[in-house]
Amino acid sequence: MQDTQLAVRTNRYVADVPIPEGFERNERESNYTTAADSRRILEVYEGSAPPIKVRNFFLTNMPASGWKFESESLEGSVYSLNFSKGREHCGVKVARKSERGLRPPTEARVLIETR
Repeated sequence: MQDTQLAVRTNRYVADVPIPEGFERNERESNYTTAADSRRILEVYEGSAPPIKVRNFFLTNMPASGWKFESESLEGSVYSLNFSKGREHCGVKVARKSERGLRPPTEARVLIETR
């Protein structure tokens, strides 16, 4: 079996944030606030791909949307990625949603804030 990259979802919820195909927005946890010169967006997505593939997806696809990679960390089984664009910071956390069940969904939490 070939280890392929996840495809980019064609209809995005936030124009400059790529989302893996097959991932859906968690409406209850996602929210945003915008003003003339700033935005704060929390988008939570869930899908079935393994966390490492989702981590690789964001590392590969965020730069194509203008985001510059800043740093990465792994704590337990949670990947944390940090990107910047102009005055904005984007933090992405990727992990299994729950340890219960045979196949818990993978969750990607994307937080964009103006500095």
